Amino acid sequence: MSQLISSPQLDGYVASAGTSFEEVGVELFHTELNLKPEETLYTAYQVEAIIKITERCNINCTYCYFFNKEDKGYERHPKYLSIEKAREMARFIRQGAVDLSSTEIVLTLHGGEPLLLGAKRLEALCDAIVEEIGPDFVLMFRLQTNGMLVTQEWARLFAKYNMHVGVSLDGDEQANDIYRVDHRGNGTYSRVKRGIDVLQDAVARGELSPIGALCVVDPEQSGAHIYRHLAKELGFRGLNFLLPLDDYDTLAHDEALIAKYGKYLCDAFDAYVQEDDPDITIRMFETAIRAMTGGDGYNEVMELARGHWVQAVVLASDGEIGPDDTLRPTNSGFFDGRYTIGNSTLKGYLHCDSSIKIRKASAHLHTKCEACKWRNACYGGPLINRYSKEREFDNPSALCGALYSLHEHIADYLVKAGVPTQTIETSLSWRPDSP
Repeated sequence: MSQLISSPQLDGYVASAGTSFEEVGVELFHTELNLKPEETLYTAYQVEAIIKITERCNINCTYCYFFNKEDKGYERHPKYLSIEKAREMARFIRQGAVDLSSTEIVLTLHGGEPLLLGAKRLEALCDAIVEEIGPDFVLMFRLQTNGMLVTQEWARLFAKYNMHVGVSLDGDEQANDIYRVDHRGNGTYSRVKRGIDVLQDAVARGELSPIGALCVVDPEQSGAHIYRHLAKELGFRGLNFLLPLDDYDTLAHDEALIAKYGKYLCDAFDAYVQEDDPDITIRMFETAIRAMTGGDGYNEVMELARGHWVQAVVLASDGEIGPDDTLRPTNSGFFDGRYTIGNSTLKGYLHCDSSIKIRKASAHLHTKCEACKWRNACYGGPLINRYSKEREFDNPSALCGALYSLHEHIADYLVKAGVPTQTIETSLSWRPDSP
């Protein structure tokens, strides 16, 4: 499922798309049919939690949604997660997995900058979590870092827990150091690069899984150049391009600027397929390709899954529970501290008003999006870009123009690469009320 779909592989991929319904259904979620999934979450194949093990950072990205937007929740939380609180979180997550009949637990260690915790303390924390979760679940650790503090000691620790590591980096030195600066305003690229080299050495020795990169899109840069730097020069195997985390009211509705976002993504896509490297994955592009070639069955399963994507919760260092972190810029009460691991269960939190509101937003699109031919591939874009004070999530994406041009570009590529036009049209024309 995660393999790059490049020209020589398209025939095999399209041929298998018709049999992907069961595979996708098992991989995503188990749910009881004839229920509104956005209102009632009975079972989930996988429970995910993003754990804020630190709520401070050693750099000061100017666009940071956690420290440099309106939400200042981190100021009331401890700087570091304690071992005792980590044990409480693990028991909370384990019970949530039991309540939702889940078989897998994914924990993403996040911040701030998680490596500020220190290697010995993080090892003790992970050992405590493993002990509390127990052997009845498949437990996976992920960690997102800015890479500044990575050493051989850290690489050995990541290997011990088979931890999947992601590094935040916006491109080469010139591009990265525009926004990703330290607290003195100095660029961070050279220090991050040293950490990446340590991690890549561990990957080459077979000690670590391939590392991924999280890249915030700067519309003034070349998407093709940024892709080639991350994938070919630095050797990242998994990439994710992140659009600006601004809401509908804040993001400038400047057609020229939106067009630049679209060009960046289209250029990055072209470089991606030109490389024709099946070991490199880019989530945004592969999701679109699957939606355009997967047929009715694929889209029906994805439709069922939409309302369940917010199963992933964020746990602050004091045990406060919140939804997807990218919704912090809404400043709309999603992170008000009402729910904690001490006064709620995971299943209880997933059925509170704010969780249901977000699930409904994930499952229902603005009328403009419902009528759009790229609906099944785009699905309205990130929720944060749809949020406004007046209409909440009932808006098209503020980046609609960029997303439209990207999906049109991908469809043109698929046709030129030999995918039957009818396959794409059938996949894109499916709607929930289709016969």
